[in-house]
Amino acid sequence: QVSGPATFFENLRYGEFDSAGNLIVTDSGSDRIMTFLDFDPLQSNEEADFFISGSNAGLSEPRQFAISDGTIFVADGNRVAAFDEFMTLDGDPFPNRMFQGLAPSTQSLTGLIFP
Repeated sequence: QVSGPATFFENLRYGEFDSAGNLIVTDSGSDRIMTFLDFDPLQSNEEADFFISGSNAGLSEPRQFAISDGTIFVADGNRVAAFDEFMTLDGDPFPNRMFQGLAPSTQSLTGLIFP
């Protein structure tokens, strides 16, 4: 079980392992996207190797995400934030694109599906 103050986990919403064994998770409590490189499921209280969070990133309730060609698209409230080359990002970057004003208007997106 991975838990403890170093993880910054407050309200995990979604996670995926990528083909390289990295764990990527979103946490709507800490408003973060976190990446644990070469994740070992036996570790405990480990800090993420990379994270995206802060006023520039503008995440308010990151939930499910989809990854395509190095870009992460994150369902965040009633919008979708896109960060290019997200595996190289750490800290408080601006999203490269923000899709807002989705119709019909919704209170909160909960997921994304890519073909």
